[in-house]
Amino acid sequence: MMDDRLNKIAQQSATQLPRYEQVKQAVIKYIEDCNLRPGDKLPTEAELRSLFGWSRVTINRALKDLEWEGIVTRIQGSGTFVRTLDAHINHCRILVSSRQMPHDDFCGPLFAGIRDEATVQKVDIVYDTQSPVTTPESLRRLGADGALTLAYKQYDLPHILALHQSGIKVVGLMLRYRAGNLPLICTNNYESVYEAVRLLIKNGHKRIAYVSNNLSGSDVLERVIGFFNAMASSGIESTPEHFLLNSEKMDTCTLKVWWESLTVKPTALLIDGFLALPMYNVLHGAKVSIPQDISIIAVDDREPNQHMVPKLSVLKQPMYKMGRRGLQKLVQMIKGEDNGSPEILPNELFITESVSELAK
Repeated sequence: MMDDRLNKIAQQSATQLPRYEQVKQAVIKYIEDCNLRPGDKLPTEAELRSLFGWSRVTINRALKDLEWEGIVTRIQGSGTFVRTLDAHINHCRILVSSRQMPHDDFCGPLFAGIRDEATVQKVDIVYDTQSPVTTPESLRRLGADGALTLAYKQYDLPHILALHQSGIKVVGLMLRYRAGNLPLICTNNYESVYEAVRLLIKNGHKRIAYVSNNLSGSDVLERVIGFFNAMASSGIESTPEHFLLNSEKMDTCTLKVWWESLTVKPTALLIDGFLALPMYNVLHGAKVSIPQDISIIAVDDREPNQHMVPKLSVLKQPMYKMGRRGLQKLVQMIKGEDNGSPEILPNELFITESVSELAK
């Protein structure tokens, strides 16, 4: 005979949540209200179907999720049981939140790294693409032990900080926070651009331009600061007209108008990886030779850029490694093996045919 308490819980479970989530919450509340211990048996699937009046698929989905979350153990032919403490400790569910991102040569390796590390760590991954930073409510609803956020814009920082300060295990990717310790993993955008500018200066360039989209992005802001500091430390004054920075995406027309408007043309250029190919086309149309008339370095590597002639010099971010390390770090934080300090991964500067010494 079914426990009356489960019957009452089922009657109270009518909410706006999906049906399988209602079943999950009812089972969890039943375990708590009845003070069930690891190994205690739960009502059968048939009893749950009778209580909720929902399909076998819905009930099975709920129990499967509870098993993934380490709350129950299902033994074929025997039933469903409260999971043992050791098994619960060894199991982990991670919520990965992000904006809608294309699985291109930038984001693709990032997600691949997360997926591969999840296999190694044997953790369950659920995705939330409605918001770059999840909420405590979403974490509780999905039964997640921690959150991995793919939030690269500066205004995402307060939300990650709020999660961290509330005690939630969270790791943010692609962000830099200089006001204190926050569990973020980013790449050394400041240092790598600083190094690239100093190399161009060493090659004789003093009129160096910078062109970039996504000014609200943390990595872009770090690069801009690195650029200005490298110029200033070399005693070279930056020319305002040599900067084209925009929070929106630019196109070939914008680049063409900017180039034609310059009263003094730069001899070197650092440019957003997405804009490198359009800029090549603009320069080709203006009969500007690369690298004889202008040296170019792209910040971020894009697959189409790998086929450009002359071969494009690039700053490469280790996106696959960032994805793997982000998930690994979060799992270690959940287990108490990592204190949540920020980490900065090195970029690589590849100088090829698009950079040369300035002719004297």
